[in-house]
Amino acid sequence: MSRINFLLLLAVLLSGLYMVRNAYEARRLFTELDRAQTEARRLDADYQRLQAERHAQATNLRVEQVARERLRLEITETAFAVHSEQVGPALAALTEAGFELSIDDFGTGQSSLGRLAEIAVHELKLDRSLVRGIEHDARARRVAGLIVELGRDLGVEVLAEGIETEGQLAVLQQLGCVLGQGWLFGRAEPATQFRPEA
Repeated sequence: MSRINFLLLLAVLLSGLYMVRNAYEARRLFTELDRAQTEARRLDADYQRLQAERHAQATNLRVEQVARERLRLEITETAFAVHSEQVGPALAALTEAGFELSIDDFGTGQSSLGRLAEIAVHELKLDRSLVRGIEHDARARRVAGLIVELGRDLGVEVLAEGIETEGQLAVLQQLGCVLGQGWLFGRAEPATQFRPEA
């Protein structure tokens, strides 16, 4: 076999090997893509099932005549904003069933003000990190005041968390915040020792 024929044969063999390798890689990629699509379909089916279960739970609560005005469901601001596509339909079903919704840690998470227009919210809970510095930090005081003002404009209650001093309470009252909780009013205690005021 001449050198030229040998080189031609070698080139053909290498090209064939390259094509076989690429075909194998393409098949592997298509197999992984098919697995990913199957997993996506499974996740979507699971999500749809969970949505149906949440809707059924909300409906069951309505049918059982739970005193809905005594229940307020809390969700953190970040979950409300970042995961709104996942939790939004469930929250809407619960508010349609008559339950009230409270956004916890408001003012510190990833806020999405647009969601406040889409889902009926009854309460914003002003985060304790803003309340902590409200006496001496003008920026914290200004942010807290803006949240109180936002709540007032939307017809939504604003509750300040983590009130520990009379000074904090005085500033919050000056800002127009009339609801609060914290150690200033009472320490946390086990449910077995809790006695509601008459």
